[in-house]
Amino acid sequence: MAENDIIKRRHETVERMLPTVWRLCVMRLAGAESSNIEDAVQEVFLRWLESGRHFDSAEHEKAWFIRVACNVCTDIYRDRSRRAAIPLEECEYLMGSNTAEDAASEHEIIREVLALPTAYRDVIYLYCVEGYDTNEIAGILGRKPNTVRRELARGRKKLQAKLKGEEK
Repeated sequence: MAENDIIKRRHETVERMLPTVWRLCVMRLAGAESSNIEDAVQEVFLRWLESGRHFDSAEHEKAWFIRVACNVCTDIYRDRSRRAAIPLEECEYLMGSNTAEDAASEHEIIREVLALPTAYRDVIYLYCVEGYDTNEIAGILGRKPNTVRRELARGRKKLQAKLKGEEK
């Protein structure tokens, strides 16, 4: 295969996977400096390039990138020296609404999702945003499907209670 073809295929993979990796890193590292999020995204793609990995299918590729992004974000989150917290209100990169009312509602939902325990937050993100079913999420996260369904149900219940103001 010609070098130009390899470069073109790599570029296509980056374009295809960048939005997913970026959103996941934003969700996992919310409140961190944007440079930490950028570092995480770059680290995911660097690991991919260094591995020379080839995938059997688009789903296998996407699952690999999600798993690596989760691991990279966990590493960054654990590194306390890099974890400079900033107020959620300053995280403009999370907001995408056009009206003030929509932005306020979206802000509240994002705040409550980010306040969920990591297990619930990851499952809700993969299910609601990425569109995976519970069996696929189980494979990606290395959990049993029943555990994922339980976490999804509990996460939804907690999120609903918080949004209704029933839980502090």
